[in-house]
Amino acid sequence: MGSSPLAAALRDTDFDEVELVGFDPRGQRSFYTGGSYGVGWSRLLETDERARLRDLIGALPSGVSARCHMPPFGLLFGTPPREVHVSLCFRCNNAYVDRELVAFDAGSPEAQELLAFLRSRIPGGWSSEE
Repeated sequence: MGSSPLAAALRDTDFDEVELVGFDPRGQRSFYTGGSYGVGWSRLLETDERARLRDLIGALPSGVSARCHMPPFGLLFGTPPREVHVSLCFRCNNAYVDRELVAFDAGSPEAQELLAFLRSRIPGGWSSEE
């Protein structure tokens, strides 16, 4: 994995099972990374999608945190008891890896490519607002 701050925070994380999560305050299931978010939908990523996600995370440049953290997406890596929760906010440059804040440059071409990748996996009828 690359040398981005987010990649460094996920260095020992298991990418063999990754669940992409879309947040919705009305969600019945909770997702916690320092804040609690309702889960509107989720889907497991296929092997090729996990490899692409790993590359995209590795390419993210560091950024400056703006602190709003209204994430549209989460990622759940691995399975209990070693699961890792990540929430991504493309408005404030923040990712929380469990409870650790990691800033990335959300306006960078690399982050926009990650955002496009995540959006392309959204189920019909749901949209993100960042």
